[in-house]
Amino acid sequence: MQKMLVVFDYLKRYHSDIFDVVCILLEIITLKRYANKKIEELLDKAKKRKPIVDDFNAVMTNLFGDLYVKPNANINLIKVLREIDKANVTNEQIELLINAITQKRTINKLYTYSTPMEISRLIVGILDIKNNDEIYNPCYGIGSLFLALARTNKKFKIYGEELDSSLDKITRLLLRTLNIPTNNLFVNNILKNQIFPPEREFNKIMCNPPIDAYIGTLDLKNNERFAKYGFITKSTPELSFIINGISYLKDKGVFVIRNQLLKKTSVEEKFKEKICKNGLLEAIIELPKNIFPHNSADFSLMVISKNNNSVLHIDASQFYKKEGKYNRLVRTDEILELLKKRKDTEYSKLTKLKNINIDDLRVQPYLKKKHSNHSMMTIKSIGVEIIRGQRICTPKTNATKPYLNIGIINFNECGFIDESNIEQNIADVDKIEACKLKPYDILLSLRGIAPKLTMVNKSKIDMVANAGILILRAKNKEDALGLFCFLFSKNTQKILSELYEQTETRTIDINDLYNIELPQDFRENALEKFKQINNIGNKIKNLYKELESLRDS
Repeated sequence: MQKMLVVFDYLKRYHSDIFDVVCILLEIITLKRYANKKIEELLDKAKKRKPIVDDFNAVMTNLFGDLYVKPNANINLIKVLREIDKANVTNEQIELLINAITQKRTINKLYTYSTPMEISRLIVGILDIKNNDEIYNPCYGIGSLFLALARTNKKFKIYGEELDSSLDKITRLLLRTLNIPTNNLFVNNILKNQIFPPEREFNKIMCNPPIDAYIGTLDLKNNERFAKYGFITKSTPELSFIINGISYLKDKGVFVIRNQLLKKTSVEEKFKEKICKNGLLEAIIELPKNIFPHNSADFSLMVISKNNNSVLHIDASQFYKKEGKYNRLVRTDEILELLKKRKDTEYSKLTKLKNINIDDLRVQPYLKKKHSNHSMMTIKSIGVEIIRGQRICTPKTNATKPYLNIGIINFNECGFIDESNIEQNIADVDKIEACKLKPYDILLSLRGIAPKLTMVNKSKIDMVANAGILILRAKNKEDALGLFCFLFSKNTQKILSELYEQTETRTIDINDLYNIELPQDFRENALEKFKQINNIGNKIKNLYKELESLRDS
């Protein structure tokens, strides 16, 4: 995925339209997957110092026809093709790529048109896709929900409608990378034009409806599909997509819905009454807060099927892992198991349809008590201070003293920093006093692809971190050692890497760092573990010295 992200970032420098960037990237990925020989031929021609742009455009026009988005003429096409040629472009890597550029890198502002990967996978898991299923999505955006279907390895047909032609183009190119036919996708306003006949049914319905869509309510009043479910207002646009999906239901549908629509209001009352009275409501799954970027609403999944005499409520509100600013859904296998068993458990409640209160279909009234795995502890909540390193200027007074200027090149990533080979500088005493590091300060690289980490030990000469470093200063030694071991772990290194990837400059946001969640036992055995890390670091340092001596001999 990383090489594809490198190409994505490079293309952004030459294109002002983010949709064009996504299209061009998907086109080149498709070329790599299904016509890699063409890339090899173009690169071979480039080695002979022959122009390849016209040949490239001819190949892509032949492959994509009217869908083809031509890259900016100023890009280094050879560089792009070389990078993609080395990339791993499996279905899973493409799914991770789309999730990264839409959900994690929110600066791209694509999150409105896609669904977080974990939610998509859960929806597909609930639908239980069978061979030859026909699957319908009434508002497919850029097609991220379809990505999870590719993981099932089943034969299926997809059908869908999307109002925005730019999003439709991205979806078609995305599905080309997965070799999924797109002939049943249509650019259409479902509120004004019904492409599929009323009697048409689809085995499975999947839908994450837009909540900021403009709804012309006048078009719905005389439409039989919508009128029988009550009046829909501009404040509840997702209901129109959900109702449209239900009208084509054959077996099962899963819909993302705001919790406020499950509570009593005059607008949704008839809708809720209708789905309960007709036995369509199978389950409501409450999702964790803050899993959709830049959206403060609370959400649930509504599972719709036929002939239900009871409703299962599942509380998955605590099934999350905090990553940067947002939460990520976890324990999806457990949710699927709860759905399968349909029993009362710590996190689920099965209620007879006759006992359902249609004024409030939310999960919490049925599972009276909120479940919490633990009270959340973050880097900020334990009192860690995060400071940016500073560049100290040349002396301006006579009151000076030496100091060690610490850069990332001086980091010993396994334990305490090695100060033996750090060059001394001279600066004003007051500047050094204001910026000097303290024992057990943790130093972290401010920017990059992978995090670099070290710990400050006691020193006879003051040390100062330069501007490319973040200083994490804990309240005490115990917290510092525990935090270092936590940041050193493989899982946290992955979280930090993702935080770097969220910005174009690959610079970590201090607020994101503050909000990283800590396990309750992060201090446990930290001293012993740090000693082991530091000892290994010393061994590595000594091995490097031996290698250097061999080079010099």
